[in-house]
Amino acid sequence: MKVASWIVCASLLVGTAGIADAGPNVRGFLTFHTDDSVIYTSDDEPYCMPSGLDCPVDFDYTDNGGGYEYEDQCQASLLNINPTSGLGIAPAVGWVIAAFLPNNSQDMAEPRLTGVTFGMSWSGNDLTIVSHGGCGDFQLDEPSWPDTPFSGTAVTWSSAKTTQATSVYWIAAYSYYGPLEVELIAHPTQGGKFADDSVPAVLDDIEEYGTLGLNGATGFDPYVPATPTIETSWGEVKALFGRED
Repeated sequence: MKVASWIVCASLLVGTAGIADAGPNVRGFLTFHTDDSVIYTSDDEPYCMPSGLDCPVDFDYTDNGGGYEYEDQCQASLLNINPTSGLGIAPAVGWVIAAFLPNNSQDMAEPRLTGVTFGMSWSGNDLTIVSHGGCGDFQLDEPSWPDTPFSGTAVTWSSAKTTQATSVYWIAAYSYYGPLEVELIAHPTQGGKFADDSVPAVLDDIEEYGTLGLNGATGFDPYVPATPTIETSWGEVKALFGRED
């Protein structure tokens, strides 16, 4: 339903949505992923699904007591995020991925994503964007998006995305004259926000942004799942290192 998607998009851009300290999309990141085995061709557009990182949709979410069924599979997938292309001056396909971590009161993330506002920027060597596209049901671009640094867009879905990783956007791009990092940033006028499916939508800030490394540049992935802390007694520590005292 594009009408519902447009309403979410309008709420994001005109500021009619609610602001929450910790909505369902808290601890959300926006990162780039690329795969050198994917060779860009216009015949294969759009490139939303082939990212390989979208977590499975849990159609029986409510039947499982509200718990996401594919937690382990999703976490393993997100550990494979690669923000650096090794294709040199050939176009690399880069996916913008929204990924979510559990907050302090959750065992796992439980996003309800219906919209996101963000932008892109770069400096130094020129960036050539061969093609691009949104992975939602509706989007609203600034006039200069995405060919101009510090421009932005809004992408929305007609129903909430409840998976821990969702493809938001894709670009096929290269840097001919040398290493270049393409940065994900907050939307230049509306900020970086995730919207849920409440009415009005509750907004959570995008916590951190990644970069895409092209032609020798190293990209940055902000998504780092928490490492469990294992409590160990002093006696066990001494035994581990072979100490008696």
